[in-house]
Amino acid sequence: MDMMDLILSRKSYRGRYAPGPVPRAHLRQIMEAGLAAPSGCNKQTTSLIAVDDPEVLARLKAVIDPPIAQTAPAAICVLTQKILAYRDRCYQVQDYAAAIENMLLAIHALGYESCWYEGHITDEDRIDLKMAQVLGVPEDYRLVCFLPVGRAAQESRPSPPKKPFSERAWFNGFQKNPEAKKLLLTSAGFENPLVQACFLELLGKPPAEARALFIPTAAIDQDAKAVLPKCRNDLLQAGFLPEHITDFNLDRSMGLEELSAYDTVYFCGGSTEYLLDRVKHSGFGQLLDQALEQGLVYVGVSAGSIIAAGNLPGNLGYLPHRLAVHCGTGSPPGLLAGDGEETVRLTNAQAVKIAGGKMEIIG
Repeated sequence: MDMMDLILSRKSYRGRYAPGPVPRAHLRQIMEAGLAAPSGCNKQTTSLIAVDDPEVLARLKAVIDPPIAQTAPAAICVLTQKILAYRDRCYQVQDYAAAIENMLLAIHALGYESCWYEGHITDEDRIDLKMAQVLGVPEDYRLVCFLPVGRAAQESRPSPPKKPFSERAWFNGFQKNPEAKKLLLTSAGFENPLVQACFLELLGKPPAEARALFIPTAAIDQDAKAVLPKCRNDLLQAGFLPEHITDFNLDRSMGLEELSAYDTVYFCGGSTEYLLDRVKHSGFGQLLDQALEQGLVYVGVSAGSIIAAGNLPGNLGYLPHRLAVHCGTGSPPGLLAGDGEETVRLTNAQAVKIAGGKMEIIG
Protein backbone atom coordinates (compact mmCIF):
# COMPACT_ATOMS: atom_id res chain seq x y z
CA MET A 1 0.00 0.00 0.00
CA ASP A 2 1.20 3.52 -0.75
CA MET A 3 2.44 5.15 2.47
CA MET A 4 0.04 8.11 2.31
CA ASP A 5 -2.88 5.77 1.61
CA LEU A 6 -1.81 3.67 4.58
CA ILE A 7 -1.69 6.67 6.91
CA LEU A 8 -4.96 8.19 5.74
CA SER A 9 -6.94 4.93 5.78
CA ARG A 10 -5.86 3.77 9.26
CA LYS A 11 -8.59 3.98 11.91
CA SER A 12 -9.28 2.67 15.38
CA TYR A 13 -11.25 -0.56 15.62
CA ARG A 14 -13.47 -1.35 18.62
CA GLY A 15 -15.50 -4.25 17.25
CA ARG A 16 -15.26 -8.05 17.61
CA TYR A 17 -12.19 -9.89 16.37
CA ALA A 18 -12.06 -13.09 14.33
CA PRO A 19 -10.75 -16.10 16.33
CA GLY A 20 -7.79 -16.99 14.07
CA PRO A 21 -4.32 -16.59 15.64
CA VAL A 22 -1.86 -13.89 14.63
CA PRO A 23 1.38 -15.49 13.35
CA ARG A 24 4.31 -14.72 15.60
CA ALA A 25 6.28 -13.55 12.55
CA HIS A 26 3.70 -10.81 12.07
CA LEU A 27 3.80 -9.82 15.74
CA ARG A 28 7.57 -9.56 15.45
CA GLN A 29 7.27 -7.34 12.37
CA ILE A 30 4.87 -5.07 14.22
CA MET A 31 7.16 -4.78 17.22
CA GLU A 32 10.20 -4.16 15.01
CA ALA A 33 8.30 -1.27 13.45
CA GLY A 34 7.65 0.12 16.94
CA LEU A 35 11.26 -0.22 18.06
CA ALA A 36 12.42 1.53 14.87
CA ALA A 37 10.65 4.75 15.91
CA PRO A 38 12.78 7.76 16.90
CA SER A 39 13.51 8.35 20.59
CA GLY A 40 14.82 11.42 22.36
CA CYS A 41 18.65 11.38 22.45
CA ASN A 42 18.35 7.71 21.39
CA LYS A 43 17.61 6.70 24.99
CA GLN A 44 15.17 4.04 23.69
CA THR A 45 12.84 4.25 26.66
CA THR A 46 10.16 2.06 25.04
CA SER A 47 9.92 -1.72 25.42
CA LEU A 48 7.26 -4.12 24.16
CA ILE A 49 5.60 -7.39 25.18
CA ALA A 50 3.54 -9.35 22.64
CA VAL A 51 0.98 -11.70 24.16
CA ASP A 52 -0.28 -14.60 22.03
CA ASP A 53 -0.60 -17.36 24.64
CA PRO A 54 -4.38 -17.77 25.17
CA GLU A 55 -3.98 -18.42 28.90
CA VAL A 56 -1.81 -15.37 29.51
CA LEU A 57 -4.04 -13.27 27.30
CA ALA A 58 -7.12 -14.39 29.25
CA ARG A 59 -5.45 -13.45 32.55
CA LEU A 60 -4.52 -10.08 31.11
CA LYS A 61 -8.03 -9.34 29.86
CA ALA A 62 -9.52 -10.46 33.18
CA VAL A 63 -8.02 -7.49 35.02
CA ILE A 64 -9.20 -4.89 32.47
CA ASP A 65 -12.44 -3.42 33.81
CA PRO A 66 -14.59 -2.37 32.04
CA PRO A 67 -13.56 -4.96 29.46
CA ILE A 68 -12.04 -4.05 26.09
CA ALA A 69 -11.06 -6.14 23.07
CA GLN A 70 -12.12 -9.39 24.75
CA THR A 71 -12.09 -11.32 21.46
CA ALA A 72 -8.67 -10.17 20.24
CA PRO A 73 -6.39 -13.21 19.65
CA ALA A 74 -3.21 -11.26 20.44
CA ALA A 75 -2.06 -8.01 22.01
CA ILE A 76 1.02 -5.86 22.40
CA CYS A 77 1.69 -4.11 25.70
CA VAL A 78 3.85 -1.00 25.63
CA LEU A 79 6.28 -0.35 28.48
CA THR A 80 8.27 2.78 29.26
CA GLN A 81 11.18 3.73 31.49
CA LYS A 82 12.01 7.15 32.87
CA ILE A 83 15.52 7.78 31.55
CA LEU A 84 16.93 11.31 31.66
CA ALA A 85 18.25 12.71 28.41
CA TYR A 86 19.17 16.20 27.17
CA ARG A 87 19.32 18.78 29.99
CA ASP A 88 17.85 16.27 32.43
CA ARG A 89 14.65 15.97 30.46
CA CYS A 90 12.88 12.70 29.83
CA TYR A 91 11.22 12.10 26.47
CA GLN A 92 9.48 8.83 27.34
CA VAL A 93 5.99 10.01 26.30
CA GLN A 94 7.22 11.19 22.91
CA ASP A 95 9.20 7.96 22.53
CA TYR A 96 6.36 5.53 23.17
CA ALA A 97 3.85 7.65 21.22
CA ALA A 98 6.09 7.42 18.14
CA ALA A 99 6.49 3.68 18.66
CA ILE A 100 2.73 3.14 19.01
CA GLU A 101 1.97 5.06 15.82
CA ASN A 102 4.54 2.98 13.93
CA MET A 103 2.94 -0.20 15.22
CA LEU A 104 -0.60 0.93 14.37
CA LEU A 105 0.52 1.56 10.80
CA ALA A 106 2.30 -1.81 10.63
CA ILE A 107 -0.82 -3.55 12.00
CA HIS A 108 -2.92 -1.87 9.33
CA ALA A 109 -0.41 -2.71 6.59
CA LEU A 110 -0.56 -6.41 7.54
CA GLY A 111 -4.36 -6.44 7.33
CA TYR A 112 -5.11 -6.48 11.05
CA GLU A 113 -7.09 -4.12 13.26
CA SER A 114 -6.23 -2.43 16.55
CA CYS A 115 -6.97 0.48 18.85
CA TRP A 116 -4.73 2.62 21.07
CA TYR A 117 -5.90 1.98 24.66
CA GLU A 118 -4.00 4.11 27.15
CA GLY A 119 -6.24 6.27 29.33
CA HIS A 120 -8.53 3.28 29.92
CA ILE A 121 -5.77 1.43 31.78
CA THR A 122 -3.70 4.27 33.27
CA ASP A 123 -6.35 6.38 35.00
CA GLU A 124 -6.96 6.47 38.75
CA ASP A 125 -7.81 2.79 39.20
CA ARG A 126 -4.38 1.91 37.68
CA ILE A 127 -5.33 -1.23 35.79
CA ASP A 128 -1.84 -1.03 34.26
CA LEU A 129 -0.33 -2.17 37.57
CA LYS A 130 -2.46 -5.33 37.55
CA MET A 131 -1.54 -6.00 33.92
CA ALA A 132 2.14 -5.49 34.69
CA GLN A 133 1.86 -8.00 37.52
CA VAL A 134 0.37 -10.60 35.17
CA LEU A 135 3.31 -10.10 32.79
CA GLY A 136 6.04 -9.93 35.44
CA VAL A 137 7.06 -6.37 34.52
CA PRO A 138 9.82 -4.95 36.82
CA GLU A 139 8.98 -1.95 39.01
CA ASP A 140 11.25 0.43 37.08
CA TYR A 141 9.06 -0.02 33.99
CA ARG A 142 5.52 1.25 33.54
CA LEU A 143 2.91 -0.36 31.30
CA VAL A 144 1.26 2.52 29.41
CA CYS A 145 -0.63 1.08 26.45
CA PHE A 146 -2.53 -2.01 25.31
CA LEU A 147 -2.84 -2.73 21.57
CA PRO A 148 -5.16 -5.60 20.61
CA VAL A 149 -4.23 -7.27 17.33
CA GLY A 150 -6.46 -9.40 15.11
CA ARG A 151 -8.65 -9.62 12.03
CA ALA A 152 -11.98 -7.80 12.08
CA ALA A 153 -15.05 -9.98 12.58
CA GLN A 154 -17.49 -7.18 11.74
CA GLU A 155 -17.59 -4.03 9.69
CA SER A 156 -16.06 -1.16 11.62
CA ARG A 157 -17.91 2.07 12.27
CA PRO A 158 -16.99 5.05 10.09
CA SER A 159 -14.28 7.20 11.61
CA PRO A 160 -15.46 10.51 13.06
CA PRO A 161 -14.70 13.34 10.64
CA LYS A 162 -11.44 15.24 10.98
CA LYS A 163 -11.56 19.01 11.15
CA PRO A 164 -10.73 20.72 7.85
CA PHE A 165 -7.05 21.22 7.01
CA SER A 166 -7.51 25.00 7.12
CA GLU A 167 -8.58 24.88 10.79
CA ARG A 168 -5.47 23.05 12.01
CA ALA A 169 -2.61 23.67 9.59
CA TRP A 170 -1.14 26.78 8.01
CA PHE A 171 1.91 27.97 6.08
CA ASN A 172 4.46 30.46 7.46
CA GLY A 173 2.78 31.17 10.77
CA PHE A 174 -0.29 30.64 12.95
CA GLN A 175 -3.49 31.98 11.51
CA LYS A 176 -6.70 32.71 13.40
CA ASN A 177 -9.07 31.34 10.87
CA PRO A 178 -12.50 32.96 10.54
CA GLU A 179 -13.45 30.11 8.25
CA ALA A 180 -13.43 27.81 11.27
CA LYS A 181 -16.36 29.61 12.90
CA LYS A 182 -19.79 28.02 12.48
CA LEU A 183 -22.90 29.96 13.50
CA LEU A 184 -26.62 29.64 12.85
CA LEU A 185 -28.48 32.85 13.69
CA THR A 186 -32.20 32.14 13.70
CA SER A 187 -35.32 34.15 14.31
CA ALA A 188 -37.30 31.41 16.04
CA GLY A 189 -35.10 28.33 16.26
CA PHE A 190 -35.69 25.23 14.17
CA GLU A 191 -39.31 25.86 13.12
CA ASN A 192 -38.24 25.23 9.53
CA PRO A 193 -36.88 21.67 8.94
CA LEU A 194 -34.38 23.23 6.52
CA VAL A 195 -32.89 25.24 9.40
CA GLN A 196 -32.66 22.10 11.55
CA ALA A 197 -30.95 20.23 8.70
CA CYS A 198 -28.47 23.09 8.34
CA PHE A 199 -27.69 22.88 12.06
CA LEU A 200 -27.06 19.13 11.89
CA GLU A 201 -24.75 19.70 8.92
CA LEU A 202 -22.75 22.25 10.91
CA LEU A 203 -22.70 19.93 13.94
CA GLY A 204 -20.98 17.25 11.87
CA LYS A 205 -21.64 14.34 14.25
CA PRO A 206 -24.60 12.22 15.37
CA PRO A 207 -26.71 14.44 17.66
CA ALA A 208 -27.18 11.59 20.12
CA GLU A 209 -23.42 11.71 20.72
CA ALA A 210 -23.25 15.53 20.94
CA ARG A 211 -23.48 17.82 23.96
CA ALA A 212 -25.22 21.19 24.08
CA LEU A 213 -24.75 24.17 26.40
CA PHE A 214 -28.19 25.76 26.76
CA ILE A 215 -28.17 29.46 27.72
CA PRO A 216 -31.58 30.84 28.87
CA THR A 217 -30.11 34.08 30.27
CA ALA A 218 -32.00 36.47 27.97
CA ALA A 219 -35.38 35.17 29.17
CA ILE A 220 -36.02 37.69 31.95
CA ASP A 221 -39.72 38.31 31.30
CA GLN A 222 -42.65 35.91 31.32
CA ASP A 223 -43.15 35.87 27.56
CA ALA A 224 -39.53 34.88 26.93
CA LYS A 225 -39.56 32.31 29.74
CA ALA A 226 -42.64 30.72 28.20
CA VAL A 227 -40.66 30.03 25.01
CA LEU A 228 -37.80 28.22 26.77
CA PRO A 229 -39.42 24.74 26.56
CA LYS A 230 -39.80 25.21 22.81
CA CYS A 231 -36.12 26.14 22.52
CA ARG A 232 -35.06 23.07 24.48
CA ASN A 233 -37.35 20.98 22.30
CA ASP A 234 -35.41 22.22 19.25
CA LEU A 235 -32.42 20.24 20.49
CA LEU A 236 -34.48 17.22 21.54
CA GLN A 237 -36.24 17.07 18.17
CA ALA A 238 -32.85 17.33 16.46
CA GLY A 239 -31.79 14.14 18.26
CA PHE A 240 -29.97 15.35 21.38
CA LEU A 241 -30.37 13.27 24.52
CA PRO A 242 -31.90 15.15 27.50
CA GLU A 243 -28.92 14.29 29.70
CA HIS A 244 -26.58 15.84 27.12
CA ILE A 245 -28.20 19.30 27.41
CA THR A 246 -26.71 21.44 30.19
CA ASP A 247 -28.19 24.74 31.37
CA PHE A 248 -25.75 27.61 31.92
CA ASN A 249 -27.06 31.02 33.01
CA LEU A 250 -23.80 32.99 32.62
CA ASP A 251 -23.72 33.29 36.41
CA ARG A 252 -20.16 32.06 36.93
CA SER A 253 -16.87 31.95 35.10
CA MET A 254 -16.10 29.04 32.79
CA GLY A 255 -12.77 27.81 31.43
CA LEU A 256 -12.00 26.84 27.85
CA GLU A 257 -11.48 23.22 28.85
CA GLU A 258 -15.00 23.06 30.30
CA LEU A 259 -16.57 24.75 27.27
CA SER A 260 -14.64 22.47 24.91
CA ALA A 261 -16.62 19.52 26.27
CA TYR A 262 -19.65 20.82 24.34
CA ASP A 263 -20.36 20.64 20.62
CA THR A 264 -22.84 23.48 20.42
CA VAL A 265 -23.97 26.49 22.44
CA TYR A 266 -27.64 27.50 22.13
CA PHE A 267 -28.56 31.10 23.09
CA CYS A 268 -32.26 31.61 23.75
CA GLY A 269 -34.26 34.79 23.13
CA GLY A 270 -35.46 37.59 25.39
CA SER A 271 -33.69 40.79 26.36
CA THR A 272 -30.85 41.44 23.90
CA GLU A 273 -29.20 44.15 26.03
CA TYR A 274 -29.26 42.03 29.19
CA LEU A 275 -27.89 38.97 27.40
CA LEU A 276 -25.01 40.89 25.82
CA ASP A 277 -24.18 42.50 29.17
CA ARG A 278 -24.00 39.08 30.88
CA VAL A 279 -21.90 37.61 28.04
CA LYS A 280 -19.41 40.47 28.40
CA HIS A 281 -19.24 40.70 32.20
CA SER A 282 -18.96 36.94 32.73
CA GLY A 283 -15.99 36.76 30.35
CA PHE A 284 -17.91 34.29 28.22
CA GLY A 285 -17.56 36.33 25.04
CA GLN A 286 -13.78 36.03 24.85
CA LEU A 287 -13.98 32.35 25.76
CA LEU A 288 -16.65 31.80 23.11
CA ASP A 289 -14.41 33.22 20.40
CA GLN A 290 -11.70 30.67 21.20
CA ALA A 291 -14.18 27.79 21.34
CA LEU A 292 -15.69 28.71 17.97
CA GLU A 293 -12.23 28.51 16.41
CA GLN A 294 -12.00 24.98 17.82
CA GLY A 295 -15.27 23.89 16.18
CA LEU A 296 -18.04 24.81 18.63
CA VAL A 297 -21.32 25.54 16.79
CA TYR A 298 -23.16 28.72 17.81
CA VAL A 299 -26.97 28.73 17.62
CA GLY A 300 -28.88 31.92 18.35
CA VAL A 301 -32.60 32.48 18.71
CA SER A 302 -33.91 36.08 18.45
CA ALA A 303 -31.83 37.97 21.07
CA GLY A 304 -29.29 35.15 20.97
CA SER A 305 -28.82 35.94 17.28
CA ILE A 306 -28.86 39.72 17.57
CA ILE A 307 -25.93 39.85 20.04
CA ALA A 308 -23.79 38.25 17.30
CA ALA A 309 -24.83 40.92 14.75
CA GLY A 310 -24.10 44.61 14.31
CA ASN A 311 -27.10 46.00 16.21
CA LEU A 312 -25.60 47.01 19.57
CA PRO A 313 -22.31 48.60 20.61
CA GLY A 314 -19.92 45.93 21.88
CA ASN A 315 -21.70 43.13 19.98
CA LEU A 316 -19.90 39.83 19.39
CA GLY A 317 -19.07 40.86 15.84
CA TYR A 318 -19.77 37.64 13.94
CA LEU A 319 -22.28 39.21 11.52
CA PRO A 320 -21.38 42.72 10.27
CA HIS A 321 -24.98 43.44 9.29
CA ARG A 322 -27.77 44.62 11.54
CA LEU A 323 -30.27 41.85 12.12
CA ALA A 324 -34.07 42.11 12.36
CA VAL A 325 -36.00 39.03 13.53
CA HIS A 326 -39.66 37.87 13.52
CA CYS A 327 -40.27 39.80 10.27
CA GLY A 328 -43.33 39.25 8.12
CA THR A 329 -41.19 39.40 5.00
CA GLY A 330 -37.59 38.27 5.07
CA SER A 331 -34.51 39.07 3.03
CA PRO A 332 -34.13 36.85 -0.05
CA PRO A 333 -32.15 33.62 0.48
CA GLY A 334 -28.60 33.54 -0.79
CA LEU A 335 -25.07 34.71 -0.03
CA LEU A 336 -24.52 37.94 1.87
CA ALA A 337 -21.90 40.54 1.05
CA GLY A 338 -19.47 41.31 3.85
CA ASP A 339 -19.87 45.10 3.88
CA GLY A 340 -22.63 45.07 6.49
CA GLU A 341 -24.50 48.00 4.92
CA GLU A 342 -27.90 46.33 4.62
CA THR A 343 -30.13 45.09 7.42
CA VAL A 344 -30.81 41.38 7.25
CA ARG A 345 -34.48 40.63 7.86
CA LEU A 346 -35.48 37.12 9.00
CA THR A 347 -38.89 35.51 9.14
CA ASN A 348 -39.42 32.80 11.76
CA ALA A 349 -38.60 30.23 9.07
CA GLN A 350 -35.22 31.77 8.17
CA ALA A 351 -31.69 31.86 9.54
CA VAL A 352 -28.24 33.20 8.72
CA LYS A 353 -25.64 30.49 8.28
CA ILE A 354 -22.02 31.50 8.84
CA ALA A 355 -19.47 28.85 7.86
CA GLY A 356 -16.36 28.55 5.73
CA GLY A 357 -15.91 32.32 5.84
CA LYS A 358 -19.25 32.80 4.04
CA MET A 359 -22.57 34.25 5.23
CA GLU A 360 -25.81 32.95 3.75
CA ILE A 361 -29.52 33.46 4.35
CA ILE A 362 -31.36 30.13 4.30
CA GLY A 363 -35.05 29.32 4.44
